[in-house]
Amino acid sequence: APSAAVDSVSSGAVEGEAEDVEEAVATIDDDEETLTNNDKTRWNVWGDKMDSAEDDDAAAAADSETTVDTRKWGVWGDKDPSVDTSSTSVTPAAELLPSSTGGHGAEMGMNEDSTFTATIDSADFLQFDAVDAFFNYKGVSFNSLDTASQNNYLPTSMTISLDTELVKGNVGSQALDGYVTFSMSHNIDSNVTASYLIVMDLYGNLTHVQPLYDDTQPPEGTLRGLATKMKNSTTIVAALADSSAMSGPRMLFDLTTSTSTWTAGSVSSKGDAHDIQFSKDGSSIYQPVLAKYQVSSGDKLSDYEIDNTQDVNHCQLIDDDTVAVLSSRQTNSIVLINASTGKTLFTIGGEYSDVDLVDLDGVTYGAGSSLWHGQHNAEYFGEYEYFLFDNEESTGNSSRLLMVRADPAETYASLEWEYVLDGYTPVYGDHDLLANGHVLGVHWPETIYSNAEPNYDAQAVEIDMDSKQVAWDLKVNGICDYTSDEGGCTRKDTAGWTIYSMERFYTAPLVYSVSCIDDVVSLTTQNNFKQMNVAEATVEISDASDGTTYASKSFQFSAYWRATDLEVSLAADVTKESTGSETLSKPVADSANEVVVTVTNVWGDSTSVPVTCTSS
Repeated sequence: APSAAVDSVSSGAVEGEAEDVEEAVATIDDDEETLTNNDKTRWNVWGDKMDSAEDDDAAAAADSETTVDTRKWGVWGDKDPSVDTSSTSVTPAAELLPSSTGGHGAEMGMNEDSTFTATIDSADFLQFDAVDAFFNYKGVSFNSLDTASQNNYLPTSMTISLDTELVKGNVGSQALDGYVTFSMSHNIDSNVTASYLIVMDLYGNLTHVQPLYDDTQPPEGTLRGLATKMKNSTTIVAALADSSAMSGPRMLFDLTTSTSTWTAGSVSSKGDAHDIQFSKDGSSIYQPVLAKYQVSSGDKLSDYEIDNTQDVNHCQLIDDDTVAVLSSRQTNSIVLINASTGKTLFTIGGEYSDVDLVDLDGVTYGAGSSLWHGQHNAEYFGEYEYFLFDNEESTGNSSRLLMVRADPAETYASLEWEYVLDGYTPVYGDHDLLANGHVLGVHWPETIYSNAEPNYDAQAVEIDMDSKQVAWDLKVNGICDYTSDEGGCTRKDTAGWTIYSMERFYTAPLVYSVSCIDDVVSLTTQNNFKQMNVAEATVEISDASDGTTYASKSFQFSAYWRATDLEVSLAADVTKESTGSETLSKPVADSANEVVVTVTNVWGDSTSVPVTCTSS
């Protein structure tokens, strides 16, 4: 019964006597504002109170003291006239732009309607020494190959479309300073011919390109790049797979040095490459179905066979690693698991669902129904919301981005939002909530066309959830040389270029909606990238002219990249010494002082925003 299922997922099922879920949900709703104002009380997805915990990375030191101008510049040195965040400074732990190749072809520029387009071609990839080393490993002279053969190693082009006004979303101009990281592979008959870890900004500047292969093996030893995540503000973790399999080694990529190392064992160590996540304390990693590996040795610490799941392609640890969210593809379900015991807590959708499902038209389907089919990367993003890529397997429909709301205090889960993509994606696919309130989806169409959409191998697309307009778009273009069907080319066994997933990140925290009225500073902030748990940070208010500190306090970034709203009161008796002996005893606001609001995370990455204090 649904009520029993709800009871079983409360923290009492893990640690003792279960609390009443409805009362707990009401409590978390009442305390939501307190949480954003540095209350150390912790709550999990069920509304259960948790013990407070310090972030294990809180002692991490800053690696850089360089302040950089965050204004966007084109590759030719021409300034983007629609974007000016020169009043905002960031002190990132990794300066990524200096690694840029510096140009991506002639088809690039800002249009009159605030849209920006760019084309990346093979020459931009070939500027990276790592790519040259990869071709040497393969024994390939790229420029001597015919066009079709070149496509086996590099896409014919990648095209970028950016609407600078739309991308701002809830955040403003800082949203344009983001980067994406993803792994991209080319396949023939299920074998990988080339695979790359890529980092690029939203304007199409490639900052890092790392070929994925095992140079201790013959030239056939190219590895398939799949799940890609941020470990911290300067390190990417990627799950790789052997050419014809879905398991393989794990790699760390250092953005500051452009170097890679194996983690959780050597290149011969293997884990399910569908997903990867570091534990909260950083000592272990999790991969599907629910396997835990020691980082230092690669030893498997635990593993569970989860009942009533099949083809699990996502394993997300939440609530301080106490709960695992699994995406069970072949049962069309999202399954929440006690990570310590492997016991199923709650199932959403499919044959084993604990709750009814309500579709977008408000029609209710009984528990055991499926409203999504063969999904990938179903992920929890807080506020009872799950974002997933609905492949629509075996339905004849185009694949879609889908958001599902499932409150365990309710007897149903409801479809809240969808975006239907061009064509059907048999496998892979991703769908994430971004800091600016938009979503980022990744897919590859099974059938492509020469004169109609979809006419690309793979696509990443950022969608404004309210208007469903495209804010940012990346297309990976190949050659239609697959099994020919009338009207298009059908791609078998992931033939051509594919992207499994993609992550958006920034080099410093986002700080926006800043005001100072009656000696109260208000702001909204988010950390550099998506994290599964709250993260420690500090905010400081200082005088813009002489650096006098008016206030400083610790707080926690909300989990799942949700916005954190803060208010900081400035003492009314704060004084400011002038250049002489005179001392001003007025409150900051009465003096109409300009102050600087600085948010710093545990890695020392900081963003400073000036604001003038006024009286109401």
